[in-house]
Amino acid sequence: MTPEDALKVKRFEESDAGPWDAYVLAHLTGTVFHKLAWSWAVEAADGHEPLYLVAWHERRVCGVPPLPFVKSLLAGCVWRRLPLWLTRPAGAQIAEWVL
Repeated sequence: MTPEDALKVKRFEESDAGPWDAYVLAHLTGTVFHKLAWSWAVEAADGHEPLYLVAWHERRVCGVPPLPFVKSLLAGCVWRRLPLWLTRPAGAQIAEWVL
């Protein structure tokens, strides 16, 4: 296995937007709530600066956990996941298992 073939989870960058949404559209359990437009709308409404992660394997997206990073005066810095009722049947994330 070469370093390019390894599973990599990294911080989302603008250049990841196209592959992210293409992955969500192609995934069997992807929903509108996994798309970046939804995340950005929630970000604009809440005023939170998110920290998104994206998983890559063999130069393609293989997982997108929509977990915005929220800074709160009361709770500090926390990961906030989407409610399960928004993302059923997949739960909060969609991914492939890469062995």
